[in-house]
Amino acid sequence: MFDEERRDQEAADFISNKIKRCRKCSNELDYKEKYYFTDRICCACKGLEPFDAPDVITSSENPQQKPPRQVEQGNGVRTSAESGLLSRYAEWQLMNERAEKKWREEHPPQEKHSPSFRKVINTAGPLSVERINELMAKYDASEAVDIRQEELISLLWEVLYHRKITSVF
Repeated sequence: MFDEERRDQEAADFISNKIKRCRKCSNELDYKEKYYFTDRICCACKGLEPFDAPDVITSSENPQQKPPRQVEQGNGVRTSAESGLLSRYAEWQLMNERAEKKWREEHPPQEKHSPSFRKVINTAGPLSVERINELMAKYDASEAVDIRQEELISLLWEVLYHRKITSVF
C-alpha cells in the first residue's frame, strides 16, 4: 500500500513539475511564460499581451512588483538599475521575437537553385584530351593534381560512358 501511495505521489509531483500554472488565475502557463518569467504569473495577470498576440507592443510604464524569487542567491541585493533591467527583460525579449518574425516575413529566404548533375556537365563540357593528359602526367609524377569540381564530374561521366557503366543515381 505504501509503494502505491509513493508511486502516485511521484507521478503527481512529476506532472505538477511539468505543467506550470499561474499563481493568480491557475491557468496553464505558455512555454515562453515559463521560460522568460521566474515568478510563474501569466501575461494576462501581469497586464501584458500574450506572446502569440498580434504585433502591437505596448510598454508598461509602471513595472510590476518584484517577483518573490527574483533575488538570486549570493549577495541577495540587486541595484535599482539591475532590477529595472530585469523587470523589462521579458518585454524586450518579446519585442525582439516579434521584430525577427516581421523581418523574416518581409525578407523571405531566397531559394538557391543548385544545378543538377546534367546541367553541370553541360556547362563544363567534355574535357579536352590535352587536359586529361596533363592531369595524368601530374598524377604519374606524384605531383598535386589541380582539378575543378566541374572537370572532375565531367571526367567521371566520361569514364562511365566509355566503360558502359549504367548510372546508379
